[in-house]
Amino acid sequence: IKNLKDNLKYTVSLKNIKKNKIQIEISYKGKIPDSQILSSEFINLITPFIWYPVFSRYDFFDFRLSFTVPSSYRAVSQGILISEKGTTNGKQYIYQCKNAGMIAGVILKGYKNIGRSFNDGSVFNLFYSTLKPLNANNFAETIIWFLRHYTEKLGKMNLEKPVTVVCAPAGKTYDVIEPTFFIVPEQNISGDYLGWDKFYDFFHEAGYQIAQYWWSSVKTLWLKRGLSRYCALAASERYFGTNEELRLVKIYHRKAKKINYNRFSKSPVSLYSSNLFYGAKFPLILRLLKNFMGETNFKSFLKYLHKEQTRGLNLSKMEMLASRANKTDLKWFFRQWFEYLSIPELKLDYQIRKLLGAKYGVTLTIIQYGKDIYSFPLNIKIVTEEGNILRRFFINKRKYKFSLSFFTKPVRVIFDEENFILKEIVQ
Repeated sequence: IKNLKDNLKYTVSLKNIKKNKIQIEISYKGKIPDSQILSSEFINLITPFIWYPVFSRYDFFDFRLSFTVPSSYRAVSQGILISEKGTTNGKQYIYQCKNAGMIAGVILKGYKNIGRSFNDGSVFNLFYSTLKPLNANNFAETIIWFLRHYTEKLGKMNLEKPVTVVCAPAGKTYDVIEPTFFIVPEQNISGDYLGWDKFYDFFHEAGYQIAQYWWSSVKTLWLKRGLSRYCALAASERYFGTNEELRLVKIYHRKAKKINYNRFSKSPVSLYSSNLFYGAKFPLILRLLKNFMGETNFKSFLKYLHKEQTRGLNLSKMEMLASRANKTDLKWFFRQWFEYLSIPELKLDYQIRKLLGAKYGVTLTIIQYGKDIYSFPLNIKIVTEEGNILRRFFINKRKYKFSLSFFTKPVRVIFDEENFILKEIVQ
């Protein structure tokens, strides 16, 4: 509900309660919320959408989306198609997804389409609204070639049905603020990569290839690759949750163990050209920066970057643009994450105790063990018997100790649940 526009008229009603199922109906008329689409011009339908969570086990639920669109429109989603049937008003679809963001959207009939068929029966379709200043045919050839090459490389995927690639820029230029592409095989992929759970690598790499077009004017190679990797990370997170970020964290830790940092001690900049940096660390730095700056300021920062890319982007200019967007000096942020060769080494601990009366206490201990002392916001979730309580602390010292009190009994504490901080945990 919080994602709905203020000018939308919507009603919320409880549909049904059973032992293992709760249905909540949200019906509204107007424009589809931005959280479920890829650009402001993607679709504008007057049709009710019904969302409801479906519990698959007692502590987890999937999302379902039910909607009806005119027959001239076509639905595309990474979710599981539960049903599709014709009605007097058009086609009614019901999709089930692991998270609400997996609903990719509805393709307008007026979108341009470039398709390619191959002897093995596979078909690739590129839908787009505008790709200026790109040549659409060259773009399509490159992306379709990549998809073909990558699917064969990953395990001879059996693509019996078309793969749909959608590029939907907002307005007349590519919108770098939100990922404006998605890739949808129209059935679960068979072969070495089964279904959507193992589609992350494929999606991320395709997103990386696509994003390099939008940052093609950036002359500094590591910066262009890093920005492209971030776009792919953001797109993967949007449609698959936080698994992609966790994958990059694991890649960083695995590769970092093999690097001799002594040769970079006098010139950290030389480390930037390594795949470890632009492939794993740089996207995570931008992700942390977004968490620190907030959505609005970070969007302004990306706009500045996109505008300035033809004028020669470098690290100092990127720092200046981020400070301008945030309206505060961010030199400290860029210094520690780009110049320090280490990452934070943290010991995170908590104790739960019963206080006098009906209160409970939680003591949180955060210690930085590494040589360098980092400054960063740390999100903490306190899980209680009656719900979750979120707190955020700004850490900039070697040791912190906080005490919190609650009227409901805490069960456990989760530090940095979404892995915003690239860190080593010290036991």
